[in-house]
Amino acid sequence: IPVKMQALDVYLQSIPKVASRSQELLTSKAKCIQDDGNVRYLNVLQGEMALATSNEADVLCSSEATTCHIVALYSSSTTENLPLASLAHVDKMGYDSCLLSMVKEHIQHHQRNNQEDFGFYDEEGNEEKDHFIPLNDISLEGCTQDKNVDLKANSAPSIEMEIHLLGGFLDSNGKSQELSNSLLLAFSKLAEKFHDSIRMKMVTAAISCMNSCRATLAPVGRGLGIDTRTGKVFTVNSIPSHLAGPALQVRLARIFRSDNRQGERLQVIHHSTSNGRLCIEPFDYEHFPQLDTLATLPDESILQLASTSPHVEAEGFCDSMRSTIGFIKRVPSCEVFGSLCDEPLVYRRSKSANALNEWALCT
Repeated sequence: IPVKMQALDVYLQSIPKVASRSQELLTSKAKCIQDDGNVRYLNVLQGEMALATSNEADVLCSSEATTCHIVALYSSSTTENLPLASLAHVDKMGYDSCLLSMVKEHIQHHQRNNQEDFGFYDEEGNEEKDHFIPLNDISLEGCTQDKNVDLKANSAPSIEMEIHLLGGFLDSNGKSQELSNSLLLAFSKLAEKFHDSIRMKMVTAAISCMNSCRATLAPVGRGLGIDTRTGKVFTVNSIPSHLAGPALQVRLARIFRSDNRQGERLQVIHHSTSNGRLCIEPFDYEHFPQLDTLATLPDESILQLASTSPHVEAEGFCDSMRSTIGFIKRVPSCEVFGSLCDEPLVYRRSKSANALNEWALCT
């Protein structure tokens, strides 16, 4: 009979530095995502991942996470290049291969010649020498049945990576803590796998028990943003639809996809080599009568049927669900991705100084 794994978020909460930094993030005022004309946002939806330098975007962000977790990575190196930021909105377990690809792209980025090394800076632009608690200094002994995981690095790697996690809460089904465990163990294994070339530091772990409000039994932080130049992370409350990126309804329809050509993986909408292009890989979705029935139900029923955390969803959850169902009914996937459903949508950000968050479809 397998022994139930201890919740790793509870273990991390006992580490003062991890707990204090997570608390600091959650108690800081959430940043208001608004179009002030100077910030290029790259929004990551549920089930998506994006990687970018400060050449392509100023802020990577994601919101509306309840049991979902948002993963933000930030890496710099001793080579001449720009730091790389990445962000993923993880909605379930089983994405270990995607996290592997995410870390690999960071390594490959720093192996290529780039333009300039900005290092780690504070909000005033001064180089920061803060010491974070390394992931390979956080022992997982006693928290996992795998006794062979040794996170001690044998050499001085050239790449420094900060890891930030936010999401989940103490939900009654334990879904959040299961996902927290999965992510922490995945990064532990990645730290061991790449210890010769990259030093991973667990900076923020505002997850599950550390992100749960005792009074309301709801998540404290639901959104996360990362500055691609400084690597600073901050909480966000919501992201206006006009700043959420292109083809929003298409991307939201991904939760109803009917094919499995991509397998169970996070959809990468932007790579470090995308040159500012946002790509939506084709997927098939189809309308079926049960969706019409779902759309006509009262909010309480939609929440119970369509949410992993019905009691703590954002106010617009049901309206968004009805809108997505309406889109699926009106627009078949063949009209979006071609008759064979094999044509990706590629968008380029506007270069106009007055429209930095507008996108145009590439033809």
